[in-house]
Amino acid sequence: MLEVFTIGGGEYLVNTFNAIAAWTGSGGFKSLIRVVMVMGLIYALLVTAMDLDWRAWFRWFIQSTLIYLVLMVPTVTVKVTDRVNPGLAPATVANVPIGLGVMASLG
Repeated sequence: MLEVFTIGGGEYLVNTFNAIAAWTGSGGFKSLIRVVMVMGLIYALLVTAMDLDWRAWFRWFIQSTLIYLVLMVPTVTVKVTDRVNPGLAPATVANVPIGLGVMASLG
């Protein structure tokens, strides 16, 4: 579990994390990822055909796979603690993509 400390605006962060967790878990997000991956593949194939450089396709494949599998697929639970608003109990939000959760907890 990652913890995000905030000085005011904790309720806003909880609502934002909930929205992102709900959106990334839905079928619409997965369809969007598929469309973007296919468009990237077409672009990489066009670059490969025009420049006769097979490494362009290989770089696209490795980069897109790593970004998706490392930053989007694993999820974490984020605990938001607001230092100004004691009325907001430390709220936890599950299924936040790890890329967003780690960056938010570092700030």
